[in-house]
Parts: sequence; C-alpha cells; structure tokens
Amino acid sequence: MQNEWTCKVEDKDGAAHFVFSGAITEGADLRSLVGRAKERVVIDLLDVQRINSIGVREWIEFIGRLCAAARDVSLEHCSVAMVHQFNMITGMRGAAEVRSVMLPYLCNSCGREETTLLKVDQPKPAIPPTRKCPGCPGTMEFDDLPEAYLGFLSARR
Repeated sequence: MQNEWTCKVEDKDGAAHFVFSGAITEGADLRSLVGRAKERVVIDLLDVQRINSIGVREWIEFIGRLCAAARDVSLEHCSVAMVHQFNMITGMRGAAEVRSVMLPYLCNSCGREETTLLKVDQPKPAIPPTRKCPGCPGTMEFDDLPEAYLGFLSARR
C-alpha cells in the first residue's frame, strides 16, 4: 500500500532519528518508538502524506510520551499535512521544537507542484511569496495562506 506508514530509526550524533513516511493512521505503531528514544530525538516528517483522526489521537499520545522520555525532541522537514494539523489542533506538537517546515508552491503556467524547505530558527520566518518554476519559464506562487501557514509557531502549545 502506497500510503502505509513506515519509520526508519537511525542513531546520529548521539540522537535517535525517526524518519517517518506514508500516512499516520491506526496502523502506525508510534508507541513502540518511545522505548527507542535517547536524550535527543529528531523526527523527520518530510514524507508524511496524511494523518487521519485516529492518527492524530495516536500522534498526540506519542509526542506527549516521547517529550516526557527525552530531554530534547525536535521536528524537522514538517510536511504540509503536518503543518495543517499543527495549526488546527492544540497540543499537536507537544513540547517538541519545530526546526523546519516544507512550503507548498504551485506554478499557474504548467501546474507543477513542489515544496521547499524553510528553517524556522528565527522569531518570524518569512515565507517567500514566489519562486522560479524549475519546469517552465513561469513563476511558482505560495499555495496556502501565508498569514496563517506558520500561525502555530506563535500559538501556545
């Protein structure tokens, strides 16, 4: 199944790295990862395509337990699907620090869709409204509401 959740676990620089992909649903075995936590945990969410309501419940329980077990939990390459959930659901991040998110762009000329990385290590990171399309001479535009997309960064957890 293409959307099946997977997690690759790696040890890098003394931290446990969890690389998620697919859909976070009732089939995602998040609970087993808490036991693999170290003092520092990095969760890469680049390839998370979607999360359903049961997945949200499982994620909130997981991130709460993980943040209690580890000294430092960070979220990197947060997919558009995860950013939308961070904006809608209080407590979705737990005590984890979001370090980077993926920004969605769309080219109105050729229809190409792409995401680009934005590090959020400053108080008010700026979202570039446009970028050059790599597929045609056109310009890609940010494909969300720029004033709301990073709203979760200023909201209380």
